[in-house]
Amino acid sequence: MANCRTIRLRVCAALCIGALAGIDSVPLPAREAATWEDRSPVDLVLSPDETRAVVVNQTSGSVSLVDLAAAHALAEVDIGKRPAAIAASADFQTFLVTATYSGDLVRLVRSRDQLQVAARIHLGFEPRGVAL
Repeated sequence: MANCRTIRLRVCAALCIGALAGIDSVPLPAREAATWEDRSPVDLVLSPDETRAVVVNQTSGSVSLVDLAAAHALAEVDIGKRPAAIAASADFQTFLVTATYSGDLVRLVRSRDQLQVAARIHLGFEPRGVAL
């Protein structure tokens, strides 16, 4: 039988996938608003109060901030080719993301309901996991 944390993560993942399906309303300079793109969410971290999630989208090369109660993506930022993993600071303000095909480790910062790339380090061949 699944424990409560596992059930919450499954519900969160389902909400994130649903929210990301309608993310075309979030403007990105490199993305045409008229085309829908499968983002392929592959990893996520939950805020301490479980109201927000930051989701790694592998095929779109992006990371999204999702409001779980509204099932709506608040922000999205391009990371690099094929991001794979994410880790969050305890205060849910800083995130580390690996971009497998780009070979990068990207540091994001959250300010209210926005995400920004703060730093990028090229690690080389296919970085996958990350932890804080």
